This record gives sequence, C-alpha cells and structure tokens, in this order.
Amino acid sequence: MKHRLLSLLFACCMALTGFSAISYSLDESFESGIPAEWSQEVVNTATGGAWVLDTLATNPTGASQGTARVALRANEGTNYQVRLITPALDLSSVISPQLSFAYAQVRRSSYSDTLSVYFRTSSSADWVLVRKFETYQNTWSTQTLDLPAAAKVNGCQLAFEGKTNNGHGVVLDNVRVYPKSQCLDAQISGVNVGATQALINWHARPGRTFELIVSASAISDLSTYDTSSAVFHSDAITGVSYLISGLTPATKYYVYLRTDCDDNESGHTNWVSTDFTTSIAFPYSSALATIPSTWKQYSGAADA
Repeated sequence: MKHRLLSLLFACCMALTGFSAISYSLDESFESGIPAEWSQEVVNTATGGAWVLDTLATNPTGASQGTARVALRANEGTNYQVRLITPALDLSSVISPQLSFAYAQVRRSSYSDTLSVYFRTSSSADWVLVRKFETYQNTWSTQTLDLPAAAKVNGCQLAFEGKTNNGHGVVLDNVRVYPKSQCLDAQISGVNVGATQALINWHARPGRTFELIVSASAISDLSTYDTSSAVFHSDAITGVSYLISGLTPATKYYVYLRTDCDDNESGHTNWVSTDFTTSIAFPYSSALATIPSTWKQYSGAADA
C-alpha cells in the first residue's frame, strides 16, 4: 500500500510539473539490455521481428563499447523491418544537438541490410528521415549526425530502423545525444619573426585555453609525439598570441596549435599548423667557404 501511494504521488507530481520528456542528454551502450523506456515499432507486420540484446561474438566482433550491443537479425529469406525508438527527449533549448552511434551491417555473400535513422517531434507525429545507411559495413563504424532544427522540441524521439535483406543483421551500440561543440579550430593569423624570437598570433573564440608546440622538425603524428623534445610546448595558454624566445637565427621552425575544449567529445579541436624561419642576426658576417642555405642566387640580364 505504501509503495502504491508513493507511486501515485510521483505520478501526480509528474502531471503537475508537465513533465513529458527526459533531459536532452542520452548515453546508452546497452550493457543492461534495452532499457524499459525505449520502445519498438514493427514496420513490416507480415514478418514481425524485434531488436534484441545480441549475444553473438561475431558479425562484427565484440561491442563498440563495453561488452553488450543490440541487433536486428533474421534468418535467410525472412525480411524484418523494425524501429528501435528512444525515450522522448527535451531538445528545445539545446544548441545544435548531435546524435552519435556505432553500427555495423555485415554482408552475407552479396546481400546486406539497411539502417535508417529517423526523428519525430511527438509520439503522434510522422517520422522524418535523417540518414539512411544502405552500404554494407563489416566492422564497427561510429557516425555523428547533426539533428535538424525541427528536432529541437520537447518530446523529440529518435528511431533506428533496421531492415534485413539476407545479410548478417543490423547491430547497434553506444547511442548518444549531446550539444554540438561550439569549440572551433583556432586559425593562425601570422608569425612576426625576429632572429631569436617569434610572436605567433591566432584567431579563436575568446575565453579558451590553447596548446602550442614549436618544433625544429616537422611532426608526422602528433598523437604519439613526445612533447619533451619540442623547442617549446605549453597546454595552458590563455591569450591569442604567444612570444617564443631563445630561437636560433636563420632556422626553420614548425608550429602546431589546437584549442582545449570542455564541450566536445575529444576534449580539444583539430591541430592547425604553420612554419616560419627566423631572420639572420645582425651584425652578420660570413667567410663564404660555402654559400649559406639561407642565401638565394639570382641571374638575369644587367640593367641597360
């Protein structure tokens, strides 16, 4: 009786506050199965079918994240078409909402299945197609989709419609909804060069923190680069310019810059880069045993 009374009170509070949708944030990797708040809609009622917690270790291997995934699979010759539907989401105040998910649809011989992503603005509204994936995908692929402006309502639902066609099924994992990052790549606007100093300038949204690397050689893979070997490195720059000192005259340097973010998936933007060569220090003298690499030669007819 007490449990029932609490349930009634909770229901009354929900009704009084007009609550109809969960927060915009959605992060589901199906580790505990398909949540009760999710629903399914059979499109091809002649064959039925359902998305289920998938226990197969193949097609594709493992899960995109964790150990669980969901799938729509059918025996050869049976064509299922079923939508897996999220709870209602309140996207009304979200700036540029994005949907990301991992999927695979492994082909069988020359046959493959199809995944379509839809949204609707309420439980009674028509479904609107966002993207269709018709090509086979034999390994996990993570997709990020910008949701249309029309989806920015309180009560938006998303649907993953699997349609089998004698392939190995449509497999889904790691479904997330979040605001698109407003953290943009910085743009290097120029380098003011001296003999032993260089002032690096860039354009970026104010209030951000930046990571800057200056190297004496080009860096092919910044993800594995040991910053202790850099001429200069800092990941705590708060302005939009920085003066590098202690450089060698007449020497080429490489610059790499990115913005640190607190509102996107990776925590930072892409790297942007440029290079510069320091000027010759004056007074300058050379015995000219060899022509310095920084000198240039010109030829042409003498002035008349």
